[in-house]
Parts: sequence; structure tokens; C-alpha cells
Amino acid sequence: MEAAGAARWGVSAADDVDEGARGQYLEFISSGRNASMEYLSRNLEARFTTGLVLPGARSIISAAFVYPEAPEPRSGRHPRWAAYALGDDYHEVIRRRLSPVAEELDRRLGSVSRVCVDTAPVMERYRAVRAGIGFRGCNGMLIVPGIGSRVFLAEIFTTAALPLSTPSPSDISCAGCRRCLEACPAGALLGDGTLDARRCLSYLTIEHRGELPADTPLGDRIYGCDTCRRVCPHENPSAQATISEFAPRESILSLSAADVAAMPRERFSAVFAHSAIKRTKHEGLLRNVKFLLKLQ
Repeated sequence: MEAAGAARWGVSAADDVDEGARGQYLEFISSGRNASMEYLSRNLEARFTTGLVLPGARSIISAAFVYPEAPEPRSGRHPRWAAYALGDDYHEVIRRRLSPVAEELDRRLGSVSRVCVDTAPVMERYRAVRAGIGFRGCNGMLIVPGIGSRVFLAEIFTTAALPLSTPSPSDISCAGCRRCLEACPAGALLGDGTLDARRCLSYLTIEHRGELPADTPLGDRIYGCDTCRRVCPHENPSAQATISEFAPRESILSLSAADVAAMPRERFSAVFAHSAIKRTKHEGLLRNVKFLLKLQ
């Protein structure tokens, strides 16, 4: 797994999701805190029942991949982008790296395996905790000791019976820190490891369709928000990304807000090819930058 670029990895039993985690997730959905992300309320049984992701699964390999921190905007004319999106699309990169691992596993053990990179109904943070990679923080993100939350998560579900890792201790917590809660620009964090996406700047600038609420505290952000991660005392700035495809693209860092505002659809498609930023679509990015420019 290290050869594939994983900074941490572990193995958990392919058990179904326990009642506590299941109940918390259902409460998140029933309260409407998933906002317009209806895909989070689909395939619920597959999220909880391992056999619906891979029939006969016996083990789950969870892995964390470090990505680089975003540099500060070059000037007041340059917007702030979420660090995770500045390189190549992690879905494509990690799948390319984990697919040979799964294939070799199956070749050696005669198993059947499936790679999941935020594309299947998998409770990734739950699985990562069970695999001993880290613990879930107050900000809802997985915190990897010695690294922080600046990681992508991925899994290999397999019918092979692999040696299991020790789960992360349940008594590890944020110990009343509250830095992320107090720093969240929109008050989206609820203090129990969950959030209300309807107020989250990452949701609003990436997933939300239509105009932004007039009181959105966008600041200089154009795509996403790293505030809760960056203020976390567990965040380790010296943790280095080793995957070259995740390096921030100069073609994105060099864009001023005015450049984005004047960007036609064809240039959007070219600049953000194989980039997670395409998730917000051309219309969404123009909406964001127009709102940002209005604040300046």
C-alpha cells in the first residue's frame, strides 16, 4: 500500500455498520442536514450492509493519502481554493494506484476485490476508524495522528480474509478543544462530529445549485473552505504529500478573480480538465466569483 502512495492504511472486518453509526447517519438525513445532496440518502442499506457493496466481502482495506496544503493567495486579486482540489482529481488518481493492488491481491489469494474512492455508498470515516487509521474529529473529518485531516480516503473491499488492524481507541477525542467550532465562518459545525451542510461553505460553493444566500460569509473563497481543518491542533503542516499528481496546478493558482469571472465555458473545461473543481460546474464557479467580487 505504501508503494501505491498511501500514508496510512489498515484492515477491518467487513461487518455491517453498527447501530450507533447507523442511527447518527439516519438522523443527519432525516433532519435535512444533507441539504440538496440527495445522493447521500440513496442506497442507505448499501451504506450499512457490506454485502451490498461486495457480496461475500470478508475484509476492508482502508487507506489515507496525503495531499499538499494550498499556498496563500498571491494577492488580494487571487481567490482562495480548497487545497484538495488544486491537483488532479483524486478519484482518478487513487483508483489508478489502488486497482493494481486489488488485482495483485486477487491473483495471489483467489479473491474478488472492489476499489472504492468516494464513488460507492461507503461510510469511509467509520471504516477508517475501524481500521485504526485515525479518529473522527469535532469537525466531522477523519484525523490521522501525526498528519491531521489533509488526506483522501479510499477502500478495497475484498473476499479475502486478511489480518485485522487494531481499531482506533474510542477514548481518543478532541477533548473540548472547540477551535474548529469557533472558527467555522458559517457556524455549520454542531460539536458532535456532524455538521449542517445547509450552512457549510464547502457545500454552498461546490454542491449547491442556484444563487448563494445573501448572507453567505464567503470572504475570499471561491471553491470550498479549509478553515476547520487548518485551525485544528492535530493538523501537521510538515506532513508531505508523495503523489506528484496532487501538486497544485499553476494554471489554477495563477487565476485572478477577474480571470475566472471572464472565463468562457470552453476555457473552464480546459483549465479544470481532470480536476475536482469541475464538480461545481461552469455556472457554479461563475456564481461564486461574482458573489466574491460583489463583496470586495
